[in-house]
Amino acid sequence: MLGLTEPWTLSLDPTNWKFGALDINLLVLGIVYQGVAYPIVWFGLEKAGNSSTEERIAILEIFLQFFGKERLGNLVADREFVGKAWLQWLREEQIPFQLRVRNNFQMTNARGQFVPVFKLFRGRVNQTIVLPQARRMWGDEWYFSGCYLSGGEYLI
Repeated sequence: MLGLTEPWTLSLDPTNWKFGALDINLLVLGIVYQGVAYPIVWFGLEKAGNSSTEERIAILEIFLQFFGKERLGNLVADREFVGKAWLQWLREEQIPFQLRVRNNFQMTNARGQFVPVFKLFRGRVNQTIVLPQARRMWGDEWYFSGCYLSGGEYLI
């Protein structure tokens, strides 16, 4: 419908609505095109709050069943979509991803010591830093990039 070329960048995000007294909590997987995520797979969560690893895996498996892995170029998601089991599943399934992490998560510095992740990205405002070597977090090695934004927030 959008005339997109493949592979696609997918966005995983929750959305919460209030309809009268009814709370609607959806987990949504969308195709990103020109800065907009067009929903293609979603389901209602029977609870308030974040999705579980099992729910995240389920929504991606639905996508893979209908569209195939060859159409999936990259998965992007915000800070609430993290966790050891989730990251291991993405890696095992060979799904490319870029996930934002909270600035207080612990990762190794160049000397192998665990420090809050923000410490490796402070200093230069609005300038992206790409760490050239993988760092340990949650018992595995990952690559990180990030910056300190002029508004006082970290984007890692």
